[in-house]
Amino acid sequence: MTFLCSALRVADRLIGHGVMDTPADERQVFARLEELSPAMANMSEEQREELEAISYNLEENAPPERKRRHMASKNRVLLDRIEHDKQFAALVFALPDRLASEARAKKDKRSAPALMRTALAIHLLLTCSMRRENLVGLELGRSIKRIGQPPDHKWIIDLTPEEVKNGQELRHELEGPTVELLEEYLADWHSRLCAKPNPWLFPGPDGERIDPKTMAFAVQAQSRRVLGVAISPHQFRHISADSFLQAHPDKLDQISEHLGHRDRNTTRYYYARSKQKQASRAYRKHVLKLHDDATRYLVRHGRKRRHSDGSDEL
Repeated sequence: MTFLCSALRVADRLIGHGVMDTPADERQVFARLEELSPAMANMSEEQREELEAISYNLEENAPPERKRRHMASKNRVLLDRIEHDKQFAALVFALPDRLASEARAKKDKRSAPALMRTALAIHLLLTCSMRRENLVGLELGRSIKRIGQPPDHKWIIDLTPEEVKNGQELRHELEGPTVELLEEYLADWHSRLCAKPNPWLFPGPDGERIDPKTMAFAVQAQSRRVLGVAISPHQFRHISADSFLQAHPDKLDQISEHLGHRDRNTTRYYYARSKQKQASRAYRKHVLKLHDDATRYLVRHGRKRRHSDGSDEL
């Protein structure tokens, strides 16, 4: 198992430096390993999280012609459960509040600031559908900043094209509970995560921004603890986008703008199932109405007598 993880780390570094152009069949091997890893008894939690992070990096850095043009089956399963299991969906969307409440309840414990950090991170993942790299790179006063003075102020997230994967400028205005949680975090918790002055919304203990893999591990660990299912940062992005389209299946272009997709087809490849499912519901409703209308008509007017050859009487 140690050899496996070491090999994956080497592949990850080579791809990150553009040395290895990963073929589709090799990416499929990595995907299968990732799917099998939870069943491997000798694999630790840290190794499973590392596989998840490596798989994410492989997908993000794959050449355009080799990128997966559909949502992974495990993500489909998760989104289907959220759609059909209301209790589970409620727990997912209330997860940031749950973690924040737990942090407040044990405020004096060393683990509390990190728990509040994870609560805010998941809240931003859900409300802004951010990519992991952009989330951990949020810089106070630059990419996340307050405009104006209380009480007539607002908070915005501004990401330049250079910071966004698709070269699209993104701007999110934070509202209501998001602002409340953010300001509480900055006032009471941020300085406890790192004693050194630093500009990062999510600093590590060394004063640098938190490592993306560390953030991913924390998000997945807390979601697994509370929900029984590990949800990655990118899956929270899927959840927020898919839930919007469930409610607004005709607004694919709007969610595409929100996600920062340069090509509308990217949004369609990953999220059009919500629109297709809504269309299928409308079609079934239409056909069932035809059936009901036909039944009522026959009851009202009586069924035609049939000849011995099976034809209707005219």
